[in-house]
Amino acid sequence: MAGSRFANVDVDDFIKSTENANTKRKTACDLSLLSDYLRVEMELRPINEIAPEELNQYLAGFFVTVRKVDGNEYEPTSLRSMLGSYERFLRSKDYEECLITSIKFKRTRDALAAKKKNLKAQGKGNKPNAARGLNDKEVERFFTTGALSFDNPKNLQQLVWWNNCRYFGMRGCKEHRDLSWGDVVLCTGSNGKNYLEHNERQTKTRTGENERDLRQSVPQMWSTSGNPEDTRDPVSAYKIFAEKRPASMNEPDSPFYVAINQSNGKGAWYKKQPLGVNSIKSMMKNICDQADIQNESKGKLTNRKTMIQKLRRENVDSTDIIQISGHKNLNSLLSYDELDDDRKENISNILSDTATSSHSVVPRKRSLPEEPTQSASRFSPPGSQVFSGCTINGGTINIHLGGKSTSHSEPPPCRKRIMYDTDSSDDIE
Repeated sequence: MAGSRFANVDVDDFIKSTENANTKRKTACDLSLLSDYLRVEMELRPINEIAPEELNQYLAGFFVTVRKVDGNEYEPTSLRSMLGSYERFLRSKDYEECLITSIKFKRTRDALAAKKKNLKAQGKGNKPNAARGLNDKEVERFFTTGALSFDNPKNLQQLVWWNNCRYFGMRGCKEHRDLSWGDVVLCTGSNGKNYLEHNERQTKTRTGENERDLRQSVPQMWSTSGNPEDTRDPVSAYKIFAEKRPASMNEPDSPFYVAINQSNGKGAWYKKQPLGVNSIKSMMKNICDQADIQNESKGKLTNRKTMIQKLRRENVDSTDIIQISGHKNLNSLLSYDELDDDRKENISNILSDTATSSHSVVPRKRSLPEEPTQSASRFSPPGSQVFSGCTINGGTINIHLGGKSTSHSEPPPCRKRIMYDTDSSDDIE
C-alpha cells in the first residue's frame, strides 16, 4: 500500500501470530495422534474432509482405544482436552458441525463419557501431576540457604523473579518473558515509602481481545523495611538489581530479565541480552534445588499457588485476592483450597485425640443475651434497678421515670354470616 501509515502485513499470518503458542503445539500433537489412529483404520483424509457420520464413528473408537506410548491409560482430563483440540481445528476449517454440541457426534461424547467412568473406576482422574504450593517452612528455607539473596547475579535475579510472582501474581514463563523493564515502575507513596507498580501486559485470562477486560486496580509491591541490605524487602532487591544491570538495559523497552555474565572478572553481573526462555522456565526448580527442597509429588511447585493459598489462610477477602492474582471469577479461587501436610497432620491428630493445645480446635460459643429473671421482668417497677447497690451522698437528683405507653385499640367488629336452610332458591333474596 502507498504511504507510510499502513504496513504491508498478510492478514492470515498476522492472525496466526497472535494465537497462543502452547495451544497451537497442543493441537498439532493431538491431531498427529488422531492421524495415527486413522491410518490404522485405513483412512487417509484430513478430519475436516470426513463427513460427520463417519468422523463420529472414528472418534468414538479413538477415545475408547487410545493409549500412551508405554501402553498406560491417559488421564480423563487429557482425553477431554483432545476433544477440545479437534473441535478447535475443525472450527478453524469452517466444519459444518460442532463436536461439543451437535447431535451427529452424540456417539463420540457418549464413548468419551463411558471411557472417563472406566478410568475413574481404575483410580484415574485424581490429578497426580497437579501443581502444589509451598508451605511457610519451605519459603523460609529459600532465604536461610541463600537461594534468594544478594550474593551473586543468579540468586539476585531469582529473588526478583520470586517477588514478581508473589506480589504481582505473574504466571509461569510467558508473562515473565514478555515483561519489559518499563513495565515495573518505582514510585513513592504519600507516606514516604517506596513501592513498585506493575503495568500488566497480555496474560492468560486477559488477552486484549476485549478492551474492557482490565484489572480494576494496579498491583503494587511495597517496601517493608527500607533497609538496602534486607533481602526480605522487595524494593531493595529491585534497586540492587537495577544497579547491577548494564545501563543500556534499563530502558523502558529493555527485557526485564537479562542473561548472567559468566566471566570471572569484576565486570557487570549481567549481559546486554535477554535471559533465555529455558532459564526462566527452570527458575523455580533451580531455587528448590539450591534450598534442597524435596518435591515428592509429581506435580511442579508453583510460586503463584503459594501466594494465593497464603492469602486465603490469612483470611484476606476473595475480592481483594483476585485483584492481585488477576482472576476474573471468584470461583476460580476454589481450586486453590487444599490442605497442606501440616494442616492434614493437625486434623489427623484432632481425630485421634492427640492434638496439642496449641493446635487443638476450640469450638466457638455463641454469646446469647441473658434472660431477665421473673422478679425483675414481671414485678419490679420501671427504673427500680437503676441505683441498685449505689451510695448517694447529698446533692439534688431529678428522676423521671417514663414508661412507654401502649394503646390498646378496640378489636374490629366481628361479622356474622347467616346461613339459611331451604329447599328453594326463591326464598333467598
